[in-house]
Amino acid sequence: MEGRLETIAFTLPKNLRTFAPESKAASEYFRVFANGYATSARDAAYVNQHDYVRGAMRDDMVFMDSVGSDKVFEQGQLYATLFHSVRMECHFSHIVSTQPDVMLEAHAKLHLRISRTTILVLFPHLLDNEPLVQKLLGKVMIMDVLCQFTFDEDFYVTRFNTVANPTIALMNLLQSIQDTTVALSGIRLKPNAELPATEARSC
Repeated sequence: MEGRLETIAFTLPKNLRTFAPESKAASEYFRVFANGYATSARDAAYVNQHDYVRGAMRDDMVFMDSVGSDKVFEQGQLYATLFHSVRMECHFSHIVSTQPDVMLEAHAKLHLRISRTTILVLFPHLLDNEPLVQKLLGKVMIMDVLCQFTFDEDFYVTRFNTVANPTIALMNLLQSIQDTTVALSGIRLKPNAELPATEARSC
């Protein structure tokens, strides 16, 4: 029955559609990655996440300025490595464009518990500022992330854009303009929420 409904959705003009397939694909992303990336292949969540990406996203999808859906796994692994814990939730989503392709925007929050590895990799300029390190260590940074999913006519994700707001997240956490300015002055998190490749292990 579900397949028949998607076939009907495919044949309807865009101005008559509900965009349920696109909304479902975005919702499923937030469901399977709700607790971050599962790093063990023996974990059922790992299987579900890989099945989702292979089934909902094109192999040549553009994500974080890179071509290839494997980038989702690479960044997921980095988030799992650099933070003690990762939790993601979507607060609301809506269709923002239907031409030439359907684009859905989702407003999400990332809950990131900061570890020593986080400081070492994302805030290396703070290593000599132990008072500020102590204000960050073990705390949860809640960061707003705008997610934009672009779909082709077969409902596959062809582009996945993300825009992060670490400024507000750090301000809410540190409750100090001065400390926030210092923390942001050398942060290695890119505006699209991309983490730098690293050899560091979680701690």
